Amino acid sequence: DAGYSMFEAYSKSKLAQLLATRGLQRRELAISGGEDATSGGEAAGGGGAGGVCFVSCHPGNSFTDITRHFPAPVRLAYQYLRFFYEGVQVAPADAANSSVHAVCRAVLDRMHGQYLERCVPVAPSAVALDEQLEREITARSDALVAPWLRPVDAHTS
Repeated sequence: DAGYSMFEAYSKSKLAQLLATRGLQRRELAISGGEDATSGGEAAGGGGAGGVCFVSCHPGNSFTDITRHFPAPVRLAYQYLRFFYEGVQVAPADAANSSVHAVCRAVLDRMHGQYLERCVPVAPSAVALDEQLEREITARSDALVAPWLRPVDAHTS
């Protein structure tokens, strides 16, 4: 496809993940009666008292084989400069630290709806804070998973 850009697709997929995370956190806090950590206050989220904590993680640039999908010239350059990339990018095991940190500390540290980079909450881009776009992504996500969800009977759950 002439209009396809792998970097643009990657960027959009990460933006959608951030927006969906914030949307899920907003929904969970509304259900649980927790405060809405995804609006106002800290730009990256924070606060909240919900039972489920949704967090987005960016592990930082890690040295993986993702370049196998890049155009040949980029793959060649990456291979040629491998020694440099290995020195400035973290190992995949280290890249997992943000995810592990989120699992272990998110509720305790009240990270509801936050965006973590290398285990530290950071403010996402302005577009990731767009509430209208968040609602659109949440609605699209709901529609995509709806066929696999069964209705919950409030009397049996």
